[in-house]
Amino acid sequence: MHAVNVVTSAYGASLVQTHGQQHFIALAAVAGAAGIEIRRELFPTTPPELGPLADALAHSHLDVVYSAPLELFGTDGQLDLARLDLALAEAVELGASTLKLPLGYYGAGSDLAPLAQRLAGSPVRLLVENDQTPYGGTLAPLVAFFTACRAEGVPVGMTFDIGNWHWTGTDPLVAAVALAPYVDYLHGKGVEARGGKLHAVPLSESDAGWRRLFAHFRADIPRAIEFPLSGGDLAALTARYVALLAEPQAPDAVDTLDVVTFGEAMAMFVADEPGDLAAVAHFSRRLAGAETNFCVGMARLGYRVGWVSRLGQDAFGRFVRATLAAEGVDCRCVATDSRYPTGFQLKSRAVDGSDPVVEYFRKGSAASRLSRADFDPAYFSAARHFHCTGVAPALSDDTWQFALHALDFMRGAGKTISFDPNLRPSLWPSEAEMIRRINALAAKADWVLPGIAEGRLLTGCRTPEDIAAFYLAQGARLVVIKLGAEGAYYRSASEQGYVAAVPVDEVIDTVGAGDGFAAGVVSALLEGLPLAAAVARGNRVGAFAIQSVGDMEGLPTRAELEAASPA
Repeated sequence: MHAVNVVTSAYGASLVQTHGQQHFIALAAVAGAAGIEIRRELFPTTPPELGPLADALAHSHLDVVYSAPLELFGTDGQLDLARLDLALAEAVELGASTLKLPLGYYGAGSDLAPLAQRLAGSPVRLLVENDQTPYGGTLAPLVAFFTACRAEGVPVGMTFDIGNWHWTGTDPLVAAVALAPYVDYLHGKGVEARGGKLHAVPLSESDAGWRRLFAHFRADIPRAIEFPLSGGDLAALTARYVALLAEPQAPDAVDTLDVVTFGEAMAMFVADEPGDLAAVAHFSRRLAGAETNFCVGMARLGYRVGWVSRLGQDAFGRFVRATLAAEGVDCRCVATDSRYPTGFQLKSRAVDGSDPVVEYFRKGSAASRLSRADFDPAYFSAARHFHCTGVAPALSDDTWQFALHALDFMRGAGKTISFDPNLRPSLWPSEAEMIRRINALAAKADWVLPGIAEGRLLTGCRTPEDIAAFYLAQGARLVVIKLGAEGAYYRSASEQGYVAAVPVDEVIDTVGAGDGFAAGVVSALLEGLPLAAAVARGNRVGAFAIQSVGDMEGLPTRAELEAASPA
């Protein structure tokens, strides 16, 4: 069950100012709330008289959040120390555990050092909320602020108000993905337009949208009722909504995914020293798999990702499950096969930036037995995007049929589909058969992501422009071609361009870079970023990947990616 707070403003300013906020303490407690949020703007006097309210709160055993409409950063972009000190002092007097403030005018020139100094040793936790202003309620300043706080060790969390985003024209789901790592408190309210204006309304029990949003955040985060509560029996009404928000994850929220994919994962043993694999004595165990690399990349960027496969009933299978679970990848539709094993591979240590030597031991693996009988339509329907590569369909006729069915199913459901050819010639009976089948899969996708060498082989074209034209003619809406150290080229029906690569000091391991690139591009497209920005994110994620040993170890978190992104 989730802890639920009641915000006093939910009862309306008129009623609260008539009775005083103290009146609603007992009501919140009787309704089963874990805490109450006191609002500074609802006190009848300024400065507020806090003594009687503080005494009542102390006897209530409710957790106290103090909300003050005092912007943290002034119009000059610097911390408003007087306001912060005032708000902290009032929070302490009320016995509040948490102080909630709006961001204000934070910018590139803002100094966080004074904020860190003020909060050092403070008994009150500071949270900053997205408000309804363009400077404190849009993604760019909030992401910049929280990323900087994390980088500089400033102990500030976020209050994520799911309704306020509508006032700034921001998609709440995109905001949830971008800001989830920083969120410590949730404000729940619905929003509807009436008479040309937006109004806060209660959350609907039948609406899965707010549950979908809440599913992006940690399970231990308190939720608050900040929508209107009005009627004859306020105690019963409050109790009803406390129970609604306290629900453990509802089935429709648990089943909701952002992205689903399928494929084979293997245990990988990476040589600890360079040289012939036969001469290497010591290896380090890691996870390998094009689709799981993509899953990890998306999960680290805050997406809910589901992976479908089969694993052997063996130590390698248990290792794969545990590794993906630790990364937050949903594996509920991964079957355990008692007859066939989990595959593994050996990988050399490259020291000059070249591609390492990889030897596979995957023939007859459990994953190659994945068939249409394993396809769960409810699980795939719960995702808004499907990512497919050319690796898993090549494992067997069963996996080929699974891929065709999944692609057709998701197209029919109106979901977006990305396809990365990720060619593995050794898995196909012939080059001609590989080309025919890979292009058949690409024809079912919205976004096609080949490398330049792959594109040349698959299409017979030489230039990125002509390769892209080939797939656009097949029905793709966007083609992005990886050009290695030269960056990437993209083309849609309306625009095209080149995006330069991100320079790195040293290339350590190139395997997995393409999967990271795909995660960067797909995540950005799902967030509605412009095409050039989406490709630039793909380049940045790929640059992270090639600077670490292992296929997915270097993939960045959202905070790491934002910290490395140009201002």
